[in-house]
Amino acid sequence: MKTTKLFSRPLFGQDIRSFWFFALAVVLVMSMMSCVVTIAIDAIQTDLAGSADTAMVERMAKMGIQVPQMDPSVILDTMYYKVIVLIPIFLLVVAASNALIAAQVDDGSMAYILSTPTERGAVAFTHMVFMLLVPLVVTGIVCGVKCVLNEQIAGDADVAATVVKFAGMYVLVEAVAAICYLGSCLFNHNSRALTFGGGITVWCFIASLLGVFGSDKLVEMGVEVEENEDTLLVRRTGPLQRTNVKTLPYPGFPTDMQPQITTVLSLAEGTSLVTEGVWSSRYRYVDELRRMGAKIQVDDKTAVVEGVDHLTGAPIQASDLRGGAALGIAALAAHGESEVSHVQYIERGYENIVEKLRAVGAEIRSVEEPERAALDAG
Repeated sequence: MKTTKLFSRPLFGQDIRSFWFFALAVVLVMSMMSCVVTIAIDAIQTDLAGSADTAMVERMAKMGIQVPQMDPSVILDTMYYKVIVLIPIFLLVVAASNALIAAQVDDGSMAYILSTPTERGAVAFTHMVFMLLVPLVVTGIVCGVKCVLNEQIAGDADVAATVVKFAGMYVLVEAVAAICYLGSCLFNHNSRALTFGGGITVWCFIASLLGVFGSDKLVEMGVEVEENEDTLLVRRTGPLQRTNVKTLPYPGFPTDMQPQITTVLSLAEGTSLVTEGVWSSRYRYVDELRRMGAKIQVDDKTAVVEGVDHLTGAPIQASDLRGGAALGIAALAAHGESEVSHVQYIERGYENIVEKLRAVGAEIRSVEEPERAALDAG
């Protein structure tokens, strides 16, 4: 009885001969991107060394407030791993996985190989091994290049962190490769397989792109966020932790949420930096928070927020919609009773806010001006 081994060396060699140039081009492009990004990150960090933010942090340090340095180069580093270097290797896995089965079936060149079920299994397994090894070799080489660049340009190799990031990228690439290869095996026509695998790849790339700019600040602060079909469940899992926030135009962290997140950070453990990157004069609510015991220092567009154990209720005044909402949050979290005046600013943007807060257990009521005067007199 004739038997066929599960792995075919001649077929594996044919795969290598077919795609070695493409894989080499991907390695070169990814290495070039690594070089450009590493140089850019080093330049950003050099510029930050003499920036106004650094001077402000030093002044805060002299006052006894220890502030972690906010490093914008982290954004570029995240984009490098989640967006920039994914493009060429995604192109490789889409083209290779599609061409290994479906494209050759179209051409008729693999008809003799697919003649028996046993040989068909050997073909599928051999190509699968190829799709596992090639991305591994490519990411391994580029990982080594990135470590060398970090050492030579930035002076900090941090090999362990770099390897972990590339390992995560490899897992994502292999997931995409598996889907594309599955499409190549399922569809007999090259165009259908390419549409299936390419479409899934584009979806994964867009998801990765959105993940760069999506806000994970609540998670960083120790808050659990569970997304359901049409609701969000938000639950604090422990003490709030410090974080750094910089508002940016969409899809960055929204400037309209800056007063609210600053208020929450005033109760977090540690010291946080909040930088307003869109509008000026957006810290008018800070003086009111200070009346409640918050420790916040403002320097131009940056607020240094030193967390406190609790806020204390006090008479406070809203001056705008978002700042008023932040004061409402502070009043709900504070010990004792707080009175927020000029609530017309809050009600202008938050319909039935009192009833909604009561529905989740808040002790809050709205008082008209004459009634408030009577309460003061009594």
